[in-house]
Amino acid sequence: MASTFITPRKTKSGRRFVVRYRLGGRAYPIQHAGSFGTLKEARIRRDLIAGELAASRNPRRLLAELTAGPPPTTALTTCRDRFLASRIDIDANTIRNNRTALKKACERFGDRDPASLTIAEIAEWVADLAGGYKPGTVQLYLIALRLLLDHAGIDPNPARDPRVKLPKREREEPQPPSGEQLLAILDAMSGRYRLLFVVIEQGALRLGEAVNLRRADVDAAGSRLRLPRSATKRDRARWVSLPQC
Repeated sequence: MASTFITPRKTKSGRRFVVRYRLGGRAYPIQHAGSFGTLKEARIRRDLIAGELAASRNPRRLLAELTAGPPPTTALTTCRDRFLASRIDIDANTIRNNRTALKKACERFGDRDPASLTIAEIAEWVADLAGGYKPGTVQLYLIALRLLLDHAGIDPNPARDPRVKLPKREREEPQPPSGEQLLAILDAMSGRYRLLFVVIEQGALRLGEAVNLRRADVDAAGSRLRLPRSATKRDRARWVSLPQC
């Protein structure tokens, strides 16, 4: 039957206690389970091996785990590079924005294992950012960190914990110029840019959407403009109606 035992040995450095075991009777070879400087340590190892044998498990796997040491950690900066490389679903400009948004997180936690980040540390980081950045910018930085930790497989994700608070955003109600002010702007504007300004104002376009319009995007009969998918923020083509002249 399986057995485990302790054999004392004399060495140049002193007395050692060697733990050995068999998986069965005398026909099975004796296997080494560790050498210790004290009998107490050797007994602990012997009892551990005896428990594995009693459960009909080979102690070799457990011994390999004990001697392997902790698994290597991956730094947050390495996870960031892997995360950005995996985002084949977004364009180059969004990749650049994500890299910029993750810069502050890597400055604070770059050499840390993502699994070691705590809710309190992230909440403190957000509070520090709030002292020097606008609330909308802080929110973008936190969203980027959330996505990075999701990609790293951190569950639960500390950056998504409701105890991580964002600074309050106080949005001012926009005050568009009056009709008289708009006409004054047009009068003072160079004729080269007047049509562009009118199209932006009448169609509520972004500047990038307006300057990238092509002749094929203009439906004169329907008094509307087609914005291609590549020009829109939501990556979806859309039509913009203009008032009839």
